[in-house]
Amino acid sequence: MRIFFVFGLLALVCISASAQRGYDVMSVPRIDKDKGRFVIDPDGILSESEQTELTKRILNIREETEIEIAVVLIRDYDHDKYEDNRHFGNELFNHWRLGHSRSNLGLLILFLTADNVRKVSFETGDGFSGILTDAASKRIQTKRMLPLLKSDKYYEAIMAGIDGVLELEDEDLVPSQKAQETQEANEAPADQDPADEWLMYLFFMGIAVLVGLYYAILPLKAERKNLKDKGWIYELYGNKSYYVRRVLLMSLFCFPTVIFAVVFFVVRFLVFKRKLLRKEVCPHCGVEGNPCSVGGGRCSEITKRHLFSDGTYTATTIHSADVSCRSCGAIWTITARVNDSGTIPKFETEDELTAFADGEDWKLTKYIRSSWSVDSSSGSSGGSDSGGSSSGGGASSDY
Repeated sequence: MRIFFVFGLLALVCISASAQRGYDVMSVPRIDKDKGRFVIDPDGILSESEQTELTKRILNIREETEIEIAVVLIRDYDHDKYEDNRHFGNELFNHWRLGHSRSNLGLLILFLTADNVRKVSFETGDGFSGILTDAASKRIQTKRMLPLLKSDKYYEAIMAGIDGVLELEDEDLVPSQKAQETQEANEAPADQDPADEWLMYLFFMGIAVLVGLYYAILPLKAERKNLKDKGWIYELYGNKSYYVRRVLLMSLFCFPTVIFAVVFFVVRFLVFKRKLLRKEVCPHCGVEGNPCSVGGGRCSEITKRHLFSDGTYTATTIHSADVSCRSCGAIWTITARVNDSGTIPKFETEDELTAFADGEDWKLTKYIRSSWSVDSSSGSSGGSDSGGSSSGGGASSDY
């Protein structure tokens, strides 16, 4: 019995020492981006309903603006490990990697609630540079949050602080930048030199030429490859309308590209078709000529891939289609063999890898992931995105 009493006393001493020492970044309960947990309140300062409402608002903001907010309420941090609350908050922000790597709009609102501490601080992601400045963070804390925190109205103070941040984010620029842009707009010249107008005209004409090259000339490369590899199978059964429609639409909406559309059709139908499509010999009557398609006939392909240990593969696809002779009407099957190679994609299961090797691509799973989705191979709760970072922006206030 005395042994159990001694062990219990030691446990209480350890717990008391840990509580007195305060939190480090590893001991703070972790947020969970996948499950939408962004409010950390181990002492239950916020009520359950307040935590629920606050979490809903944080998730709505996250979906609409990519601003990712985490709210942490703890008694104190480990003063032996961190210089001050800003140092601790910055380490915690970067440990959790708040924000999305694309926009880096992370915000950590940290409260220290011990009677001898009582501080609130903002740690901001680098994407807030020029928007949520250190001065703006301090102003939001002083004018919006501190009056409420002095009455221990934590929930109201958090909501007021978030309102202040969103108002700045909606403005998108600090006032000095807006004033500069307005001044530049007012100082724009009233009239322009005719030479400048010609330069602008030539500039837009150059863009039109580049668009025409892309939408009319470049597709010829794909058409040449299809005709060369598949021959009459592609000419009779292939999806040629994609490139034709592409060229016609660009000619309609961008008139200077008409010349490129003419080039496309001339080269496609008068050069490539005559040069690459050899005559087929009817196996029944022996007449050499151009075959025609068979209504309701067969047009299929079979793919086999050989997988190698270095992560690459080679593939052979056999295309086949039924054609008919224009002279005697006989029907026979023509084939075309196309070789390919590449890198083996990553699959979740062996069955998918086998389906890929057998050319049964319809059995492969197609994943549709959001930008905030979770990578199952990752051990962190940060999701597939690498997350944001903070270089130390923000502010702190006593209450």
